Amino acid sequence: MCVLRVENLRTELRLRQGTAVAVSDLSLTLQAGETVALVGESGCGKTTAALSIMRLLSSPPAYTTHGRILLRDEDLLTASPARLRQLRGERISMIFQEPMTALDPLFTIGTQITETIRAHRRCGRAEAREQALEALERVHMRTPRACLDLYPHQLSGGMRQRAMIAMALCLGPEVLIADEPTTALDVTVQAGILDLLAELRADSGMAMLLITHNLAVVSKVADRVVVMYAAEVMERAPTAELLERPLHPYTQALMQSLPRMDRSLEVLPAIRGSVPNLLEMPPGCRFAARCDLAQPACRQEQRLVAVADSHSVRCWRRTG
Repeated sequence: MCVLRVENLRTELRLRQGTAVAVSDLSLTLQAGETVALVGESGCGKTTAALSIMRLLSSPPAYTTHGRILLRDEDLLTASPARLRQLRGERISMIFQEPMTALDPLFTIGTQITETIRAHRRCGRAEAREQALEALERVHMRTPRACLDLYPHQLSGGMRQRAMIAMALCLGPEVLIADEPTTALDVTVQAGILDLLAELRADSGMAMLLITHNLAVVSKVADRVVVMYAAEVMERAPTAELLERPLHPYTQALMQSLPRMDRSLEVLPAIRGSVPNLLEMPPGCRFAARCDLAQPACRQEQRLVAVADSHSVRCWRRTG
């Protein structure tokens, strides 16, 4: 069952220097119990896409000018501010990239989770506090009862992330958006957080949109992958198929830059150059200036074309 459908989403940033398209024609679906990974370098539009779906971008300067965001049959783009406050947390929730900036430093963890619960449910403080405790227990927080009375700065990075997850899931949402949930954590803690997210998804049947630049994370938890570059989708496919047979040169370059146990290199391959300025997008394929396979045809408009039932790519070499 499809719980979230994003259709042709376009988000613009209207700046003094001009208008930058931060998300261009993004389409994706999330089925109940499924994890879809949104992958790409920093600056490719992943987080802007997530904030657009959550309707959390400030206008000005950000405006979603086209598309639909269907949470089941309800379009979030046409929902009133009051309705959005009801939906956020209860039916769709988000884990932000850095817990120290997302958690309020002036309130304890227990207070922040309790207020989230009471904003959506009719219950007293004592009952909400017990539900907050249960939420911390579900995410396997060490000494959960003691953590209720601690402030964010008193927790380790991994514990803050678990507190964020508990807050995001305390109301049992259908859809969870996880924005780089393991970026600031060491490798062992990363593995624990990923296992926790997989466990919670399996237990609750929620759908998850995972935003990451780490293909190793994708291979561990995602069912399908959407690769973004410079605000556009370059490729989308089931995870196993994309990792085995990446078609777009950008996807191939991302995979080549990963360290591997079966090869010994003094220097890992890197993608030369950088993501283009959103105010100065090149014609045709936006990756062409950094692509070793670029040809004159790459300067013409490239469309996302299906090459198999569940595999699409934006590259004339694969679709021509």
